[in-house]
Amino acid sequence: MVAPRTSRALNAQTELTTRGNLLQGPLPRPGTWDLGETGIDFVPEDPARGRNQVRWEDVDEVRCDIVREHVRSLTVETVTGERVVMIAADSLGVLRTIAAHVGRDRLVDVNAGG
Repeated sequence: MVAPRTSRALNAQTELTTRGNLLQGPLPRPGTWDLGETGIDFVPEDPARGRNQVRWEDVDEVRCDIVREHVRSLTVETVTGERVVMIAADSLGVLRTIAAHVGRDRLVDVNAGG
């Protein structure tokens, strides 16, 4: 489940930090993605907006928009049906970190034929 907005960090140890955007509503929200032992934590540039957080155990599926070995976006779908759409500067690093925590079987390439 996507955690309620908070100002507290989700992870005690961060494995990967990268700049990026959260696609929520009509405009992208710029900020920083922190991935660690507990889950995914989006820290917006505007701290008043609060963080968006997803724990690893709540990840149901990650839909990957991959074109020519470039990850354009990642959509994290939770077990409660919520969605977090990520755009990250180090999108390949984000994808590898997510796969290490939730398993490759939960990753879906939306552009794969078949």
